[in-house]
Amino acid sequence: MNPTKTTGARQYLRETLRDRANRRIARKRAIDIDRQYAGLGLGLVDASVIALAEELGVYRLATRDLRHFSAVRLGGGRGFELVVHPRRSERQAK
Repeated sequence: MNPTKTTGARQYLRETLRDRANRRIARKRAIDIDRQYAGLGLGLVDASVIALAEELGVYRLATRDLRHFSAVRLGGGRGFELVVHPRRSERQAK
């Protein structure tokens, strides 16, 4: 077998396994966050956004979902800096 093909296949396999492991860890963290904030009714989608934000070190979030994201604390106890824009009807009223 060609050593270059073998090396490439091994590298691909390592990267694939690492990617699957990372996704499994992220999914587990999202489930843990959802359980931690069960009283909020956070849900898996919002919990996944939070898990990804933790992983990427993102603290600024644009959302209208103030109820969920203002109550959540990221790993280390830091909260999100929420960027909220008024709805069209709120802008027209001014």
